[in-house]
Amino acid sequence: MKRYTLLIPVLAAACASKQPKPAQVTWTRDAELAPVLTAPELTKVQMAKVDTLASVLPDFDDRLEAAVVDTTNPPLVRMNAILLIADRRAGGQIEAFLSALEANDEDVRAAAVVGLRNYFSVSSTVDLLKRALRDPSPLVQARALESLADRDPDILREYIANARNAELKSIAQDLIAAAESRGAPLVPVDTLGTLHRKIGDGDDIVLTYSPVTRWRSHSASLGSLTLTIGKNPPVKLADSVEVVRNVLPAFFSGDARHVVYESNRNIYVRDVTAGTTRRVGPGIAPRVLPFTNTFVYAKEKRRTDNPQGAGITYDLFRTTFTEGESTPIGEAGAHAQTMVAGGFSPLRWARILEQDGYFVLVGESLDEFRLPDPFASGGS
Repeated sequence: MKRYTLLIPVLAAACASKQPKPAQVTWTRDAELAPVLTAPELTKVQMAKVDTLASVLPDFDDRLEAAVVDTTNPPLVRMNAILLIADRRAGGQIEAFLSALEANDEDVRAAAVVGLRNYFSVSSTVDLLKRALRDPSPLVQARALESLADRDPDILREYIANARNAELKSIAQDLIAAAESRGAPLVPVDTLGTLHRKIGDGDDIVLTYSPVTRWRSHSASLGSLTLTIGKNPPVKLADSVEVVRNVLPAFFSGDARHVVYESNRNIYVRDVTAGTTRRVGPGIAPRVLPFTNTFVYAKEKRRTDNPQGAGITYDLFRTTFTEGESTPIGEAGAHAQTMVAGGFSPLRWARILEQDGYFVLVGESLDEFRLPDPFASGGS
């Protein structure tokens, strides 16, 4: 797998390199903020000044917002102000982002898009980033892709359908692949609900899920899983694979040498080259830990049924694709609801997302769980 989080900043930097770097400007409408807001670059020295100003000016955030919404201010001032608002995660300043996103200067719009990545807790943020993907500037589009990352594949698919920039379109496709490899739903290839997961160039390696029994009202099905390598005949891996909300519990390792999958509520690993399969043990919902040769899965620990569904506690484990013991990494709580997907555990459609530099397992009615750092010692 590519390091998707590293691709977009490179492209955005390339877009930015076509524009002249902002120069020092003269601005005196707010004498106390001017030394910071007119700086060509917000260095550590400048950020230290910001901390000092914020500690002595009770209306500091409001004055930053005022600097952004004043459309007569130099672009550099507006850009620095919106970046500082975002860095401080200042609340109640959404008007500043709306104003910056409508600026004539693309650098101001791009700065607003970068800042929005700190505001995913605000319901309107995704809609604003979606709007930024329609911006005529490739730089702003690139920054929007960078901020959205693999968070919403449907938005990325909509973007690809209308994108004109081939390089940005390719990155959006990579982000969709990253999302799907971390637990995002797949798009059925036919009306029967068949799902494909592909990897590799040339002679593709393809996992195919074929539903046998479907519970349409629950968005769930039970079916078979096959593996096809190039033009070779497909090999059946399992008959009892549960799929909920089009999340296929079968994933390739980063090097495509192994496949981890769940069947009959047990975890298995298939060696693609050797053609051998080993049973890891009881468990559900395997997910590959990004940038490692390991995966995580869950084993039910206790369950409390209630009229609305059930409260479930899972032990989470981590293990490698090759032979090795499973290591417990903690507990996660889930709340299955009879009226949601027929009471299937929300762990079945949980996703791995990157948040604030960490990977977390998240999902509807699922207690957010912070996963081990893949770049820590022994993370591979």
